[in-house]
Amino acid sequence: MPQRRVPLSHSQELSTQLRAKVVNLYSQIIKYQVQLAHQYSRGVFFRFLRDLFVADKWKDMLMALQKTEESINKDIKPLDSGAWRTIGLNVSELQGKADDILIGLSKVRSEVEVCPTYSVK
Repeated sequence: MPQRRVPLSHSQELSTQLRAKVVNLYSQIIKYQVQLAHQYSRGVFFRFLRDLFVADKWKDMLMALQKTEESINKDIKPLDSGAWRTIGLNVSELQGKADDILIGLSKVRSEVEVCPTYSVK
């Protein structure tokens, strides 16, 4: 049974898009961590004031991170289902081959048991 594969150009394009999205996600995470470290390097009173006036927009940064993550998961999901489908087909093919080998071995075994043993003198 011939396997259907994604054209190479589409695969490369998808890989490039995923790479760009993952780089974007990592840059968002690093930015978040840097701002968090900077926030906690301030005194308690100044942290309170910045949080009171929503100067750092923590929720917006978190929502951007989640949106990027969802976008990556959306792109990966079809790849995962395609991979599982390919794996399933390969396992079925291997199972068929294993069954054929087992049948062949059974025939050989039965033929060996039927043949009389010869003794060489």
